[in-house]
Amino acid sequence: MQTSLPGNARAFTLLEVLVVLTIVGLTLSLAVAVLSPSPARIAGQEAERLALALEAATEEALGTGQSLAWSFDTAGYRFARREAGAWQPWDADGLLPPRPAKDWRIRAARLGDTDLPSARWAPLGPGRPMQVELAAGPSRWRVLLDGSGQGRAEALP
Repeated sequence: MQTSLPGNARAFTLLEVLVVLTIVGLTLSLAVAVLSPSPARIAGQEAERLALALEAATEEALGTGQSLAWSFDTAGYRFARREAGAWQPWDADGLLPPRPAKDWRIRAARLGDTDLPSARWAPLGPGRPMQVELAAGPSRWRVLLDGSGQGRAEALP
């Protein structure tokens, strides 16, 4: 019975294999930690997305003369269009789908000086400034929509 490898062949020892596996495991765990989005990044991205969606809905309301609505709750936010005297879900052919609140939430919304459970657009657009505050963990962002329908997102201290 032969207990050694033939010729000059050499194998890795168990210790060498364990060292390599440990290094690979540490590298992967570090990569996951670095690549995972932070709460500040999640809130910032969602605030930017909401600002663009509100602008697009305002432009659609102005361009088509249709009444559009934006509403939110703890589950997220969505858009609706007034059809046949009732509000119907509306996603602008997939451009403005409902956004579920996964790692973020809407803390508050105001239209002018009024706190809102939802915001509605008449055919002429919003007309008054709107503010929406989002949060993800300790990070907070404000979405501002001015009276002309221009939106922007800004980080809160």
